[in-house]
Amino acid sequence: MLRSFAIILVILIHVDQSFLAFGGESNFLSKFYFVQSGWIGVDLFFVLSGYLIGKQLLRELIRTGKINVGIFILRRGLRIWPLYFVVLAAFVLVRVWLVGSAGPWRVDALFVSNFTNSRALRVGWSLSSEEQFYLLAPVMLLLASRLGGVKKVVRNLLLLLMAILPIVRAAIWFNVTGGNLQRHDALLFYQHLYEPIYSHADGLVLGCLIALISIDFSRERHHRFVTSAWPVVLSGVVFLILHALQKEVLGFTGITVLFGAVTWFFLWNPRTLARVHDRWLFYLFSRLSYGMYLNHIFLVPGVVKWTLGHWPKIAHVAFATEFVASVLSVLVSAGLASLSFCLVEYPFLHLRDRLLPSRKPDRQFPLSGGRAEELEAADERVFPVAMAE
Repeated sequence: MLRSFAIILVILIHVDQSFLAFGGESNFLSKFYFVQSGWIGVDLFFVLSGYLIGKQLLRELIRTGKINVGIFILRRGLRIWPLYFVVLAAFVLVRVWLVGSAGPWRVDALFVSNFTNSRALRVGWSLSSEEQFYLLAPVMLLLASRLGGVKKVVRNLLLLLMAILPIVRAAIWFNVTGGNLQRHDALLFYQHLYEPIYSHADGLVLGCLIALISIDFSRERHHRFVTSAWPVVLSGVVFLILHALQKEVLGFTGITVLFGAVTWFFLWNPRTLARVHDRWLFYLFSRLSYGMYLNHIFLVPGVVKWTLGHWPKIAHVAFATEFVASVLSVLVSAGLASLSFCLVEYPFLHLRDRLLPSRKPDRQFPLSGGRAEELEAADERVFPVAMAE
């Protein structure tokens, strides 16, 4: 469900932007926080990715004392690269056909588009950050293991990174705004803070920290408060305070803490939303979220424009029109993602599992005193799709 929520948030903000750009009227939906700030869906993706990848790497390092970086990169590559490069190639070909120029596709092909404002794929910056994370995470863990202990060194390093990231953002924002930290400028925010991994990696870092903590965590050794809903409530308060203090510098920290608390809660209380998780619609969106993330940016403007031209405004209520455009955008994106999954993603996933089978958790050797069976069961409930990826 978390992945479904994340992709819907991302689609909603792009629907809203297109809706207003094509002459739609501002309305209740367009003013709703989770629509205006749908970009936070990427932060939820980052937290989930940090947790799942961090857990995978830590498990291998603790059990074997090493990480097979080559196998890890290839497994992730066979999951990410096929559809990504198909979409990139299709975009370049269409652009050449329409305007006679391929555009700045090389930064996308090299996964460095998060360092430049000129690129072919608008959403490619986050995938660039993910690919860079796949390279940095195993190196960081291997270095930590050589410094006298994985858990303590990695924990301290992750906490240090969480503290440093807001400082880095403050320094960048101070520079680009001419010393005015309270200046709010959306264009500068997206160009200088939102996309580079060195200023927007909070979710990836906290996800790894959650993975590290979960390895040794046991309900019997901790107060019930830790796995209750109260940390989610408190993290929500923290988010509101940080957002009010300085949203450009502290906003990422706040929303990451909130999504981290939500992830932790679901991890240790999977039955709370079991009935929702088991619904086929959420499973479907989770399964198709990657394809939807790549394709929606091209589909949404056309869907919104068509809706504005054909959907009758009910008593001139713009809310109804934007709502219909949002639903249609999600459905059309999911439909195309279904096709790309069958034609591109699934064949390569099948090939990957044949060539590079993943190691199943060894229940006979639990993770360093932690309750491995309880945690694995929680993982499979909360992240049923991502665990297989």
